[in-house]
Amino acid sequence: MKWLQVVVPISSQIEDACVNRLQELGATAVYTNFLIDSSSLFLYGIFPYESDRKKIKNKMRMYLSSLRDLGFDVSLEEIKTKKINEDEYLHQWKDHFQPIHFGNTLVIEPVWISDSARPGEKVLKIDPGMAFGTGHHFTTQFCLQWVCQNRESINSLIDVGCGSGIISIAASLLGIKKILAMDHDSMVMPAVKKILSGTMFKEKSP
Repeated sequence: MKWLQVVVPISSQIEDACVNRLQELGATAVYTNFLIDSSSLFLYGIFPYESDRKKIKNKMRMYLSSLRDLGFDVSLEEIKTKKINEDEYLHQWKDHFQPIHFGNTLVIEPVWISDSARPGEKVLKIDPGMAFGTGHHFTTQFCLQWVCQNRESINSLIDVGCGSGIISIAASLLGIKKILAMDHDSMVMPAVKKILSGTMFKEKSP
């Protein structure tokens, strides 16, 4: 399957805003990556291949210009687009995906990495494919940190725009009983089902 990749040079200061803007423009997946030979930060938006690349580039240029006018740190590098297949997309972010620890409570690790858990941590393994949500985005980490810190007092949780379901599944793993997760993107269901399979989460003994 072919996809349109839009590469936007950004600063960490505007990462969340640009992720949201790419999603508004129709991105199926968005992830951040550092080029190996550069200190620059880039945002990768994955769009259906038939998307209007010129329109997306122009709208992102206008958005970045408005952020620059507001005083934010905005790169002057050009926005680029290219055609990629799904295997290429998956290979790109797998090379840079590292486990994420939340205190001594939870670790999220990809299926191709093992034994990163510390004693007592719940382990959530993911292989989200094209669904957005790997745990590396700031807002996802903020929500997961909050769930970890308040898990004993949370009775129920609603996860709107659940993506790969990572927040909801982590909440369930941490003992929260009533959870409602929803998303308008049909591509999230295979990812959620995969994570929910019995081999995808466990707990490391102290």
